[in-house]
Amino acid sequence: RKCRSIAFTVSFIQITGKTRSISSSCFMMSFLNALPAVLAYRFKAAPWLILQKLPSPLYSPNNPPYSTCLSRPTGAPYSPVAHKTFEIEKKVRMQHCDPGGVVFTPQYFNLFVEVLEDWFADALRHPFSHLISQDSSGTPAMRIEARFHAPSKLGDTLAFRLHLERLRSSTALIDISARCANERCCSMKFLYGFSRLGSFGLTPWPDVLRERMGEYLRR
Repeated sequence: RKCRSIAFTVSFIQITGKTRSISSSCFMMSFLNALPAVLAYRFKAAPWLILQKLPSPLYSPNNPPYSTCLSRPTGAPYSPVAHKTFEIEKKVRMQHCDPGGVVFTPQYFNLFVEVLEDWFADALRHPFSHLISQDSSGTPAMRIEARFHAPSKLGDTLAFRLHLERLRSSTALIDISARCANERCCSMKFLYGFSRLGSFGLTPWPDVLRERMGEYLRR
């Protein structure tokens, strides 16, 4: 199997013609990436087996060529890109419930919006009050999807978890779920946009805010 780094290097040279722009370190990295695939083709062996025969200082789990070039077989160690999750607890109060002591469905939306406000204020350090009064901007909701899995009752403590599923230049798809005693109660997906007040359209997120939001993006 051809190594992706070979194809990338050759394509880069063919398309740009700027062979001088490739530094010696970049060339060496491409060479190290390509070496197992070339040897595997020459000796008709799997690249993974070729790696085992090479000196350990050259190819090891902590060496970049090992982690960027070859796909690992099932069971091999893999570390996904870490992302943050915003977590906060909310207590179900009488104002959230119907006369029977069960959370009135529309009140979930108020709870989830509270979680969003807490996320902007506590984690992103960009509270809604700052957005509106100082930046003259806001975050209009463009789409909301909700699923209700189990009822919540008066006195319950709901554990909310928030992360981003998608982050674009002027929108963000936010996923929030609520659990009580490890039982999933409700989940929502908010498509939020960023807009300057009076613009009647979306504008890009401020760079600092978008960078902080990116820490919560699931990859």
